[in-house]
Amino acid sequence: MAVGKLFGYEGNVIVIADGGPGFCSASPAAFDSFRAGNVVDGTSLHPICIRVNDFHAHYLPSGQATSFAADIDYQTGRDLTTNTWRPYRLRVNHPLRLGGDRVYLQGHGYAPTFTVTFPDGQSRTSTVQWRPDNPATLLSSGVARIDPPAGSYPDPRERRTQQIAIQGLLAPTAQLDGTLLSSSFPRSTPRRGRRHLSRRHWPRHRSAAVAV
Repeated sequence: MAVGKLFGYEGNVIVIADGGPGFCSASPAAFDSFRAGNVVDGTSLHPICIRVNDFHAHYLPSGQATSFAADIDYQTGRDLTTNTWRPYRLRVNHPLRLGGDRVYLQGHGYAPTFTVTFPDGQSRTSTVQWRPDNPATLLSSGVARIDPPAGSYPDPRERRTQQIAIQGLLAPTAQLDGTLLSSSFPRSTPRRGRRHLSRRHWPRHRSAAVAV
């Protein structure tokens, strides 16, 4: 409708589940992408805060998804001043309705967590959502940057040279097509009885794509 395009807006953001920082719609800059109507300048958005506690996905044996749901907490209105969180199960085609705003669940993926231990014994952890390259199997790719602990390298130029960049693929259910890493199923399926230990430990968090 023309009225919706004139007065409305649409924002999309990826929110990391399982203890992620959450999201508050304070300004257009808080969204990963934002499209506003002709009379919306982004200075009077309805404030909403959301955190994703857990994400549930169910698949057929073929890997086809049958349902998605995110267990979220949200704040709006007076809840923001009293720090009151209200639970809600957000499902596809079942948006959270808050006044004139709607919050939709649009998609999901993985957000690997990397922990790097430096020579002095200090460690740094980073969780970053990765992009699904194959929507059917959620084979994903991404990059993470780990900065050295403060004080390890007083010289800023030396500190920059000690940054660690990690680039790779994440295969929820890994399989090899010859020598090429792929994924046969979208759900994370660790191998039983085997555990690889290294300086980098990366359990997989889920991330949910939310639209307002």
